[in-house]
Amino acid sequence: MSPFCEDYDFELEHVASVITATGAKRILIQLPEGLQKCSEVVVSELRKHAGSDVDIFVSLNPSYGACLVDEYTADSIGADLIVHFGHLEYPYYKPRKRTIFIPVEYRGADRDKILNVLMSVCADEAGKVCLVTTAQHIKLVNEVVHALAKHCSIEFRDTILGCKPANTWGCGKTVVIAGGKFHCITQALYAINDDVLCLDPYTYNLWNPKKDAERILRVRYWKMYNARDARKWLLIDGMYGQSRPEVLHRITELLRNQDRNYVVAKVLRLDEYVLRNIGIENFDAIVVLSCPRIAIDDLEHIEVPVLTPGEALMLLEGKLEEYRYPW
Repeated sequence: MSPFCEDYDFELEHVASVITATGAKRILIQLPEGLQKCSEVVVSELRKHAGSDVDIFVSLNPSYGACLVDEYTADSIGADLIVHFGHLEYPYYKPRKRTIFIPVEYRGADRDKILNVLMSVCADEAGKVCLVTTAQHIKLVNEVVHALAKHCSIEFRDTILGCKPANTWGCGKTVVIAGGKFHCITQALYAINDDVLCLDPYTYNLWNPKKDAERILRVRYWKMYNARDARKWLLIDGMYGQSRPEVLHRITELLRNQDRNYVVAKVLRLDEYVLRNIGIENFDAIVVLSCPRIAIDDLEHIEVPVLTPGEALMLLEGKLEEYRYPW
């Protein structure tokens, strides 16, 4: 096994035991892009533990989260079990196929460095310090909370997704423990007035996302301003766990009541090329319902305002005072 893959716990013996217990014979493996380089190791180890008579397929379709379990490929190969690595089960969606979710805990973090950083955070905070993290760092965060409980008021509050910020009510300071900026920006956008810090467990860098979030909000309010008089709307809904029928209904009802025209489209994977193909010049505003971060991160430069569901509701309801994220 490569050193990179050794840093992650794929729980392969547990997965093999589930395969054996369920009698599954055709398995679909789904890994996020950053872990797909471990596919060969995962498949080899599962064959070793579960038996060579089990057919194992690897999905290379998008795996941005547990909201996009690859049911299409599972159906096409006749899979009787999907093993989705890298995420916890999405609370708003249950796949039709039997699916198990393996968080893939990161084992390469230096616990002492994390403790030292958090000790300094505790020293500067009189209130409760709440830790928020992703699937890969739950075990680490629980260990850290246990080690620091005697020294400060600290708790593990929740896990975080790109479209599901953590509820940090009652927290004096929130520390998001996650790699990169993606999840920390999510928390900062959700609670712009909260005291949020970000701790990267790969680099041990502690940083404040407030300036990043404020820059994003300036852009988002400019997008809403440009969409204020839009008459022709394109609403793009996703598939599986990225399908938002209730939110779609709320938006279409508002558009109808305001005598605005709209087209509803469905897509599995959305990018600029998909928008160009449908002819964005034919629309005055676009709403991406599938994932709020697509509008914010991927389509910010599009000449037609591309809004999140929350932004569309703010605009159509005339409630612009408080930023609504994600919907």
